[in-house]
Amino acid sequence: MIFKNLDELHIKIQKIQDDVSHSQKYGKRYSNTSAFMKDLLEYGEMVKNKGKLVNKYQKSLKSGFGLIIG
Repeated sequence: MIFKNLDELHIKIQKIQDDVSHSQKYGKRYSNTSAFMKDLLEYGEMVKNKGKLVNKYQKSLKSGFGLIIG
């Protein structure tokens, strides 16, 4: 799953977190374990991708900042 920007990623993560908290609050359970695992794996992948996006963004900021000073 590829995200164009961090906002899009944040919205998807927030939706999963909301779904999980809703199911905890109201006792709704996943219909099967595989559906839960799929969401969990997707969440893990998004967190990993967010780290990559942040690193890429920080590197571009550093290189741009170096050009301004230099």
